[in-house]
Amino acid sequence: MSTEVKKEEEYSSSDSEEEIVTSTPRKPAGLPSITIPKNFIRIGAENLAELIRKREDFQVIDVRDQDFVGGNVVGAVNISHSTFESRSEELVQRYGGKKYVVFNCMHGQLRSPASALGFVQKLKQHSLSADNVFVLSGGFQEFLVKFGKEAGMIENFDQKYWNDQLLHANNAFILSHRPQA
Repeated sequence: MSTEVKKEEEYSSSDSEEEIVTSTPRKPAGLPSITIPKNFIRIGAENLAELIRKREDFQVIDVRDQDFVGGNVVGAVNISHSTFESRSEELVQRYGGKKYVVFNCMHGQLRSPASALGFVQKLKQHSLSADNVFVLSGGFQEFLVKFGKEAGMIENFDQKYWNDQLLHANNAFILSHRPQA
């Protein structure tokens, strides 16, 4: 049985074309831009939940660092973003043949797209298709909010790391220490 993944946002132009993304029209001096590939697909929490329910051939690669503790998508393997590049060859060998390889971080905005880019580039070095690479829109945070109470979706959940709004303790610390405007 096959599941068709509904594409939320598809980046699909030439394999070599990349887009420089900045958060504002004018980038403040000294801040780096990030490169996001135009050849991976963003999928929503609903799509991932459907892959889990149907037991499709997929692997979730969770690239969170210290914010991994406290819960994860069932079956996810944690490869810290900070060590991802050094392990990309191993990951391509292990998971490159999966029908779906889904990257997630806490919010799906920086670490998971960057890691997906590295994975896509490594697949291409091996002349393998990158059509199976996805990034979870909204990241683990959104998945937890939508599917945290459904059996079989989350594992290793520990409430002590989350507040009432399901904001992770590491994010709550960061938010509480932002300079006041």
